[in-house]
Amino acid sequence: MKVVYHNLVVGTVVIEGDGDEATAEWYWMVVFRKGVPGIVATGTYYDKLKKIEGAWKCVHSRHAVDANWPRKYFEDLMAEHAARSA
Repeated sequence: MKVVYHNLVVGTVVIEGDGDEATAEWYWMVVFRKGVPGIVATGTYYDKLKKIEGAWKCVHSRHAVDANWPRKYFEDLMAEHAARSA
């Protein structure tokens, strides 16, 4: 059995908007442990929010992974995820 520990840590969240529309930018950090002690990836989510029927909803989201992501440690994990998602 393979064991992978995954923790998502959300940092600063910046929300700006007016009326029924807003944008949110939030910074994240992920710590994986799979045979190596705590590899960290960081990045930013960029969300578009809209108030629909009185409740705020995320209507679009994109993310950017910072260049410090140590891809070589995650290629097999990402391939496994892609195969399960296909």
